[in-house]
Amino acid sequence: MNAEEEAVFQVIRGFYKPKGFEVTRIEASDVEKRPDAEIRGDSELALVEIKTKWDAENEAEKRHLAFERNDVYFRQSRIVKSNTHAGVIRDAARQLNAMLPEGPHFRVAWVKFDGPFADSIKIRFRSTLYGIRRVADLGSGTGYDCHDFDDSAFYRWRAVLDAVVLESSNELHLCLNDFSPRYESFRGSKIASVLSGGINDPMEMERSGLILRVDGSANRRNDGTKLAYLREKYGLAHLSVLDLLETVVEIRVPDEGTMTRPTS
Repeated sequence: MNAEEEAVFQVIRGFYKPKGFEVTRIEASDVEKRPDAEIRGDSELALVEIKTKWDAENEAEKRHLAFERNDVYFRQSRIVKSNTHAGVIRDAARQLNAMLPEGPHFRVAWVKFDGPFADSIKIRFRSTLYGIRRVADLGSGTGYDCHDFDDSAFYRWRAVLDAVVLESSNELHLCLNDFSPRYESFRGSKIASVLSGGINDPMEMERSGLILRVDGSANRRNDGTKLAYLREKYGLAHLSVLDLLETVVEIRVPDEGTMTRPTS
């Protein structure tokens, strides 16, 4: 483990050790990639792969250069799934699949976000997990997160991933994969219950009216056919895709007496 992963490991241990679970590192192999840790207790076992996701280096550099020039840093992007994040999830799933312990077990990725835009990157990562697009009923003006509108990483890795923990500096979410064949058993497990305050359960969220969802039976040919399916399923005649734009504008305010003239 590198230093960032070791810090996450200690966070995991801090959650589970007081509840009577044993949290141990898995020895690295020169031959194959393996998960980083395991959580064991009360006849339950979960393999854990740790990933640390920082802001893109090029954006961090752009931000730094803007501040050095006393310029405004500006960034604008759509909040949709990311191929980069899909690659992180793919790597985690492959490492979790590299070990097959005897007996029932769960497989979880734990992703820590850091940097000045950690929370917004975490939202985009969650969109990649669940294939989320933002839709709105133009009749009522109500907006919804629609799961599985785009291809989801959870569906792609349903045989491997039972859940993904998304951690940032101020909150933690346990995102359940309801496509997993172990969904019911993991949702009811003691391992999941330790993080029960932050559980994201798509089936429960849909039942509560918090999200919409494109089911597997839908015609997924294009956005239009998926919207037609959603309009009929939920009785929302004026439903449209309304992707949100994240706009970041920052300027560094120097200490008194240190301000310099902006460069041209």
